[in-house]
Parts: sequence; C-alpha cells; structure tokens
Amino acid sequence: MAENRQPIIIQEEGRRIGSFFYHVGDGFYFHFHDESFTAIYFRCHRSTCHGRAQLRLGGEFEHTAPHNHAPDIQHIEVLRRRREIVNQARTLTYMSFQDIIATVRRRIPDRNVRAQLTLRRLRPAMQRARGSVFPRLPQSLFELGNLLGDPVWSSLTQTLDEDDSLWLGSALGADGSCSSVFISSRCLQVMRLVDILFADGTFYITPSINGCYQVFTIVTIHSHTVIPLLWAVMERKTECAYTAVLTLLRTHLINWRFNLVISDFEDAIINAFTAVFAVDVQGCFFHSAHAMALHAKVTIGARTLTLLPAIMNVVRLCCALPLLPQDLVQRGMNLIGYEAMELGQEIYNIVRPYLEYVQVEWLNHPNRGRCLSVYGSNHRTNNASESNNRRMKRRIGTHHPNIFQFISKLLI
Repeated sequence: MAENRQPIIIQEEGRRIGSFFYHVGDGFYFHFHDESFTAIYFRCHRSTCHGRAQLRLGGEFEHTAPHNHAPDIQHIEVLRRRREIVNQARTLTYMSFQDIIATVRRRIPDRNVRAQLTLRRLRPAMQRARGSVFPRLPQSLFELGNLLGDPVWSSLTQTLDEDDSLWLGSALGADGSCSSVFISSRCLQVMRLVDILFADGTFYITPSINGCYQVFTIVTIHSHTVIPLLWAVMERKTECAYTAVLTLLRTHLINWRFNLVISDFEDAIINAFTAVFAVDVQGCFFHSAHAMALHAKVTIGARTLTLLPAIMNVVRLCCALPLLPQDLVQRGMNLIGYEAMELGQEIYNIVRPYLEYVQVEWLNHPNRGRCLSVYGSNHRTNNASESNNRRMKRRIGTHHPNIFQFISKLLI
C-alpha cells in the first residue's frame, strides 16, 4: 500500500528584499502569520482573501480556511520575471520602462505570464528601482553640467568598455546660453585625423529639459560610413552658442587637419566655424536647390511652370548654379538673365522677380554666396548629417526623450 506523503513546503523570495512567501505547489501562496508551541500559521498572500493554513510541528500541512480565488499556477514565474524587469530598471544602462518590459516579454512563451507583466502594474516598482540608482532629473542644462561633472556620476557617460567617457563639458555662450557637449577622447582623435566634417542641428531627439532647443551634431565619413563624433545639447542656435561649443571643442582638440566643413546655410554655424577654426564652409547642394525650386513654385506658380517649359528651364538653370566654380557663379547668373530676356518681354516679366530673389538672397548674401559652390567637391550635400539624424531618431524612438535615455543611446 502506497504511503501518503506530506507535501513539501517551499520558501520563495518575495517582492521586497528580505521578504518571503510559502507554498506547497498547489497554486496557493501564503505569508507567515503567527506561531505557537505546536504549529506555524499562514495567511493567504492576497490581502482580500481569508485563506489560512497551518503547519503542525509533526510536519502536517493543512488548509484551515478556504480561499476566495482560484489557484494561480503562473505566480512563481510572474514574480521571477517581475524581479528580472525591476532589476534591469535598477541598472545604470538606461532603457525606457516599455523597452525593458518588451525585452523580457519576448522571452516568455506562456501568454498568461506575459499578460500579467504590464507597464501599468510594474511602473511603480520600476520607478522606485530606478530612483535608487539614478540621480534626480536635472531641470536645466546648467544643472546637467554640474551633475555630469561630478565624479560620483561619471558612470552615466562612461563608454561600454569603461575605458572612455562621452562627457566633454558645458559651454557657456556670451549670450547667456548653456550647452552640454558630448564627445569621447577616441572621437577627438578621429577628428584630428579627418579632412572633412559635416555639421547640422536636429530637433526631434532634443531631450526634455527646460530651455533645451536643439541637438547640434558633427559627423565625418570614412570608407563610405558615417561616423558620429560630437553631440551638443543646446539652449539656443545663435552664433554665440555655436562659438562657445566650438571653442570648447578646439580647447580639447588642440590640433586638427580638416579644412572643410559641410553644413546647411545657417549663418550662425558658418560664422562660428569660420571664426573658431578658420576653415572653409561649404553649403548643401540639396538645400539650395530645394529652396530655389520651392520659391519658384510659390511665387511663379506650379501651373505656370508646367505650362511654360521655358520658365521651368530658367528655374532649373538657377538651381544648377552651385555646380559652377565659385568665381564663375555670378557669370553663370548673368547668362541666365540674358537667356531669360531673349525669351520675350512677357516671360521675362514673370521670371524677373525670381531672378532677383536668387541674386539677392543667394549670390549677394554674405554667407550663402561664398558657400554656394560645390564644384570639385567629393561631397555635394550634407546627407551624412541627415543620415545620422535619422539613425538617432530611430534609435531613441521617442520625441523629446528623457536626458538619461538620450545619453544611454549615445553610448551604444
């Protein structure tokens, strides 16, 4: 005759550190409640349930009051996965709560377990865990600079191999602006060796800090691959702000060999690079052609351009002016004007305001005029910067991210 074997009581780690609960594998779980000389008493882990059990000193475990719920076989696995999620939130590798939960859920085959691991249920515990290891969110870039400059928090900007740091410092502009600059010493070394840089500003990934306006980026190209070098989180996009960022960069760079910077036609960027590094700045062929074509569409009219191919040809010739050598751009513009006059007075009257726009806003402009030509350049556009901006937008995955989330994505 088979023996009636008593179930073995299993002790499991609870949600809080140092807490435990008990079960015998039947789907019901208990907390310690009381004890006497003859028995240990347990109560159901659910506060709304009056289920009770006891363990006699002889080893007999029995339920003494019924539960008001069905057994939960998945509870142990849910707690284990919950602990894994909370521990991930406690690390200095910053991920959004949703990303942490999604990563763990993808490894769980049981859909009933996955259904219990929701952001709504886990957010409070994850917030407490994250708050125990991360500092309070800075409310300004000045506070961010003080935080990242503190050796206690140097791990926030430490590279994955722990041999370098992205934090360069804060740049204070003459206009009162503050910018936080990120570049590793290895990226500084790369910047010393390259011949060309690409610079641009982006807004979508700007961190959600009071007064933060844009993220300024500098990249380069090596073996047809875009290499991000510098990120600057800026309060303003003024010439003073750019000059402060580039001056801080020059202080650490010391020497460099690049002699050309490609950017869009933003006056502040052009003037700052010219003043700080004394290098040539080239505009973006796509930006100029797009702006000229759009102006023609708005002022002349899309229908007129479609019905009168001669006018469309004049616009196309103007868009192609950057392909000429710098000293021939004005001569090319003059030839376009002569050709427009030969089309007849009626057509010339239509295109004349547009030609004046190109002459005044582009050729005669103090910055756009000298940066317009892309003749002989291996890179006619600022697509490298645009590509990097799109890559960071996909990587961060959210509009105006948390500053710690932003920094963590730079480290990957």
